[in-house]
Amino acid sequence: MNRINHIDCSELAFDLFLQLRGIPGPRQEMRDFLGMSSASEDDVTFSTHLQRPFNWHFYNNGGTVGDHALVPGHRTSERRYLSLLEKLDKYIKKCSEKPGRHTLEDVIEATGRIMHHVQDMSTPSHTIPVYHGPGLADHYESAIESYAGRLKIRVKEGKISTKEDDRLFIDISSSETAAAIARTLDSDQGERPLLGLYESSAQATLAIIRQESVDLLCDGRRQTCPLGQFWREYPADSGEGESFWVKILSEGFGCYGPLGNSFGKASFSVGAAFYEGIPEEYLRIYKTFIKKAAIESLVVLEFVARNSDIFTNPAIISEALSWN
Repeated sequence: MNRINHIDCSELAFDLFLQLRGIPGPRQEMRDFLGMSSASEDDVTFSTHLQRPFNWHFYNNGGTVGDHALVPGHRTSERRYLSLLEKLDKYIKKCSEKPGRHTLEDVIEATGRIMHHVQDMSTPSHTIPVYHGPGLADHYESAIESYAGRLKIRVKEGKISTKEDDRLFIDISSSETAAAIARTLDSDQGERPLLGLYESSAQATLAIIRQESVDLLCDGRRQTCPLGQFWREYPADSGEGESFWVKILSEGFGCYGPLGNSFGKASFSVGAAFYEGIPEEYLRIYKTFIKKAAIESLVVLEFVARNSDIFTNPAIISEALSWN
């Protein structure tokens, strides 16, 4: 996900959390800060000791992506994620001992940053993973930006509506959120249930890529294409046109499939075949991944709520409402 999508997904998850918990809103200050904290995990600043360039946000699928002697830092996100979990534990304890603006900000910032990594595990190019970065943009991430702020989440039981007016709604049932919370927080996940969430999220995304398909028009005829034709899970073969450094940076990664870095494109060619995207089909896949990311972000918020009174303590809420 790109920055704007992380903000959007985190804020949607917060709204969903308040609704399901029956917590009166708005908590706009918390909501805004949570969204910006999620996005800030991608920031490159000297105040954070340039942590971002040295901690890439890729999943180590199959254990094929290790650190490389020629590449500084870590090429996958497990260590950074574990570090954030440790910080969250510390900040929750401090906030419970001495509620206040600074301790509250620490908790929410760590929560947002953790949500960022969980959301990345619902992004195909991060989970396969397929190497991308500055100068090597992933088209899925670029295309999904246009939906930031437009997709809405609502709790809806029973039959899912398919009215045209509802096409930008993502319907979630309370049973879906309860099941997600139970899998992570109510099962035997040890002392680090959110570490288990990171792993299960990545594996669930891989399962979607293996099982789901999208319809495209190929030379004018509708054709069903497995998502694996866009993202290929096993390690990439080095292309002849790749530079030495691209080969080094992407060593052990997966790669784009036969349809290339094209998901979300209005049209593209592969050899002699001409493909046209079907907007509703793309939207269906986007909504699948965003719904998944929002529910898993909700699980992170539920974990924080169970381990602190950050959303119910009057002193903490009063502190949050005083932010400007």
